[in-house]
Amino acid sequence: MPRRRPYVIELSDKERAVLESLARSYTLPYWQVTRAQMVLMAAEGMRNDQIAAQLRCGREVVSQWRRRFFEQRLAGLRTGPGAAGRRLFPPQVRAEVIRLACERPADSAVPLARRSSSELAREEIARGICEQISGMTVWRWLSRGRDQALAVPLVDPPP
Repeated sequence: MPRRRPYVIELSDKERAVLESLARSYTLPYWQVTRAQMVLMAAEGMRNDQIAAQLRCGREVVSQWRRRFFEQRLAGLRTGPGAAGRRLFPPQVRAEVIRLACERPADSAVPLARRSSSELAREEIARGICEQISGMTVWRWLSRGRDQALAVPLVDPPP
């Protein structure tokens, strides 16, 4: 038995024109084009599982964007990918994380030769630099600069 669809999408002429323009774009980000396609297919009466199969994504994803469009219209499609759950940190926090990572553990009374990203995250919270941060975020910040740093040799190669 199919489930009842509480979010039936009906588009105005202006909304349809905007969504069709987004869906045909070759220069916009993939996520923006896909969201527009989802809403257009929903307006044609397609079910979430049909849309998901055609766009090769999860039914839950289609359901989420159908609901967001139903509640907020075009404005609901404007956020970046994953932006709703992502925590944004000011640049000062990132700088403090990198500064702490560059400190010698012995200077901080930490008996470790190397600290993990999770340990650095706990230290940031303990020092009051931020209320909450994950070890994965710390790892991602520290590993981004590593590629550029490794590209420049610290010493001249042997002859």
